[in-house]
Amino acid sequence: MDSNRLLTSLPWGSNVGALHVLLSSLRTLTVLKCPGLFTLKSAAVDIVATDIPNVDAHSLSSSLVHLDGDNLSLLPVLLSTKGLASLLELHFVYSSQDTAFTREEEEWLQHLPSLDMLIFEDSERLPSLPSNLTSLTRLKHLHIWNCPQINSLPSLPMSLECLEIEGCHPELEQRCQEGGPDWDLIKDIPHRFIV
Repeated sequence: MDSNRLLTSLPWGSNVGALHVLLSSLRTLTVLKCPGLFTLKSAAVDIVATDIPNVDAHSLSSSLVHLDGDNLSLLPVLLSTKGLASLLELHFVYSSQDTAFTREEEEWLQHLPSLDMLIFEDSERLPSLPSNLTSLTRLKHLHIWNCPQINSLPSLPMSLECLEIEGCHPELEQRCQEGGPDWDLIKDIPHRFIV
């Protein structure tokens, strides 16, 4: 059986039980270019809560460990509090976001206590990283790839073991050199790759 499946629509009505089975065992999820999910959230929770006896709608994503997405606002849409707590890897990719992360988006990051790996990739207009990465106290891997507008680092968690920066603003590379403004943020990270 192919483990890579493309979900093109959400089943409603009599098929909602199948949706529950699918989501309750999901370990990896990629959600890109799906702005309609924000409007579907309340309808989906209402249907699940009424059509599946003895099923808590907030348990649907508790097995998810890896999420790829282009919008941090998807976190509370896709994941319950339990789901947020179990997420190990978050891959923020192909985003068209051209503004700093909102206060709400930054607050959702604080609900990821198990997050081990955070990747920002191919987000050409993203101007900065979230400012509160220190709240991710189990984060070991931070990768920033092909985000050419990012020119500085926020404070980083002490748990970080690997930092990779490639294809970002040239100023960021200069800031991360020994003696640069961001050197003190990264000097104790065992594995640093800055290209």
